[in-house]
Amino acid sequence: MQVLKPFNTHNRRFKAGDPVNPGDDFSPHSFEHLSDHRFVGDPDTRPTKAKSKPVSAEADAA
Repeated sequence: MQVLKPFNTHNRRFKAGDPVNPGDDFSPHSFEHLSDHRFVGDPDTRPTKAKSKPVSAEADAA
């Protein structure tokens, strides 16, 4: 597991890419909360943003 989005705890600042374990001290947060909101997890399970297709000028003219 690693940090997907940076966050702070009382004792530490976590940056993206830092390794973490469920037993680490994340107070005042819980590991479950951070995992549910995608602050921590496996990097391959992070959702990717879909890129929108550009609108063509022909479609606007029709």
